[in-house]
Amino acid sequence: LGFIFFFAGTVPSAIILYYFGKSQVTFFITALRLVVFAALLYFLVPKMQAVGAAVSYSLAEGVTFLLLAIYSLWRLK
Repeated sequence: LGFIFFFAGTVPSAIILYYFGKSQVTFFITALRLVVFAALLYFLVPKMQAVGAAVSYSLAEGVTFLLLAIYSLWRLK
């Protein structure tokens, strides 16, 4: 599931980078992804082990995809 969000996020990421020329936005969202992923790993891995890592990755990628898509759609309108 996380890889689906990862690959789906390449489209809005490319739009932000190449169409809008806003590398700062992509950098901020990527940095936020790392913070969210690390926080989720910190809380979920001790309780759920490997499943916690998988859930953490999927949630972090889902949040990243949503932020990239929302920003892209907002700028396109």
